Amino acid sequence: MENTLFKVEARDRHEIVERLIRESSPRKSHFFMIILATALATLGLIMDNASIVIGAMLVAPLLSPVMNVGMGVVILDLKVIRLSITSIVKSLIFGVIISAVIMLLNIHVQSEFKLLYSLKPEMLFVYVAFISGLAGAYALGHPRLNEFLPGVAISVALVPPLAGIGIGLALFDWHIISQTLVLLGINLVCIILMSILIFQLMGYHSERKSAEKAIKKEEQILKD
Repeated sequence: MENTLFKVEARDRHEIVERLIRESSPRKSHFFMIILATALATLGLIMDNASIVIGAMLVAPLLSPVMNVGMGVVILDLKVIRLSITSIVKSLIFGVIISAVIMLLNIHVQSEFKLLYSLKPEMLFVYVAFISGLAGAYALGHPRLNEFLPGVAISVALVPPLAGIGIGLALFDWHIISQTLVLLGINLVCIILMSILIFQLMGYHSERKSAEKAIKKEEQILKD
């Protein structure tokens, strides 16, 4: 009996690779959404408002470039990896800056930072990051499961620790910076590792030509 759990048709793989590379491209619109998402997350953490933080996680387009690093490893394409890492690094820089600025503008606000202090790099967060990365890669790599990606974006929690780093810098609080930085690192590593595993099982290692075409298209767009 054929195992269809990880089976994805070649045509669907082509389309998914092209979309993932497009969504991972370091375009201005991508960074604008990162700025908005981090601003929301920062305000949510300052206000101890979980609803605002959850909304920020839904807005942030950070999951795609992180998973695209895994795709680049699977198809052995350095250009894909480099494009994704460029997008991630710039997103982190923009996110930290906007978070720190917002915190400085609201430095007088009295807050207990209950949500922020709950972002501790405990072992349970590692389990959550691995499972979320697995779910995200499977949903993203499967043509009929993309509607589940918003839920993955919430569970993996990339934006709150990013905002926390900026808040920590504004407050000169090394404890906050170190805790949120470690948590962000755990999430990034776990997502990439799980995406490598799932994309390999789904047969994406044969999609290098599709990736090369998509990369050329993005390079041309970025030049214009």
